[in-house]
Amino acid sequence: MTGGRAVAPLHPLAWLVWLVGAAGVAGALGNPLYQLPLLGVLAAVYLAGHADAPWARAFPLFLRLGVIVLVLRTILAGAGGDATPPVLFRLPQLRLPGGVAALGGPVSAGALASGFRNGLTVLLLVAAFGAFNACVSPSRLLRLVPGFLFEAGLVVTVALAFVPQTVIGLSRTLEAQRLRGHRLRRLRDLGPLLLPLLAGGLERALTLAEAMEARGYGRHRPGAGQGRGAAVLGLAGLVAAVLGGFALLAGNAAWSARALLGIGAVAVAAASAASSRRSGRTRHRQERWRRVDSAVAVAAVAALGVVVAARLAGIGDLGWTGAAQLAAPGFAWLPALGLFGLAAPVAVGAPRVVPDPVAGGGPR
Repeated sequence: MTGGRAVAPLHPLAWLVWLVGAAGVAGALGNPLYQLPLLGVLAAVYLAGHADAPWARAFPLFLRLGVIVLVLRTILAGAGGDATPPVLFRLPQLRLPGGVAALGGPVSAGALASGFRNGLTVLLLVAAFGAFNACVSPSRLLRLVPGFLFEAGLVVTVALAFVPQTVIGLSRTLEAQRLRGHRLRRLRDLGPLLLPLLAGGLERALTLAEAMEARGYGRHRPGAGQGRGAAVLGLAGLVAAVLGGFALLAGNAAWSARALLGIGAVAVAAASAASSRRSGRTRHRQERWRRVDSAVAVAAVAALGVVVAARLAGIGDLGWTGAAQLAAPGFAWLPALGLFGLAAPVAVGAPRVVPDPVAGGGPR
């Protein structure tokens, strides 16, 4: 809060559209000349919009995980025995029964380049989810859950609230016991650690329950509930969607399988909408869609559209088709400029999310 007035953060649905666009762009790219700038865009979005809360501090962990996958993917690709020149060196071969080479042999520069390219894709996907996780409060995101899934949303919200608080409580308890000279040597020494942690968790649970009860959280009008017709429609739609999906996965691309999947999806959506209207659940702090939310969503969709169109048209060598032969990757400015559509949260000045006590943060 600045100047006595709070600046509203971006709508969670706008962040969801941004995540879909970022993940789609990351999956469509295979050229490091585009992948590395995209990684910079994702880092800039995190720095501009992340919250000062425990659940938002996992972005460096996401990056470390992505880097580990990148290194392992590169090593495994190089150790696959690809003899395409130029060959850098040879490794001892590990053979399976029957004389089939599993790992080792010649290590080519093209195989390492291909593995690095594929590992960068995984790193970008992980970074996109990490930035999204750091910029959107879990409690605000779960307000988008349909009304008939209120109980499930409540359970997830409370769980997400207590996990970071439990971690913080455990670290504080460990530090306090360490200052008192306590050392963990056997199972009996867990008592001074677990008892304060359990007491603090119960206290937070009671406080949260009292606050929710005082605010009338989740109350609904008498007689409201899920209709039997909506339940039957949702179950039938779910069965139809599952059957259609299995038919498509089994290789049956007939129009009947696609139609069954589409009809099932429409039936489930209609049942969800009907159940949500009937539930009559009240919502605290209704999320408002603003112009900046539209700008971010349109920019993310545009970025995805530009990259996919360029990939289909063969513009800019987005997939780096010559990676195995270690050919120089191509480059074009059109898809490169399209990447910056994902930087819309930075361009519109997305404010940092104010930590929500229910989501595991504290007041600022």
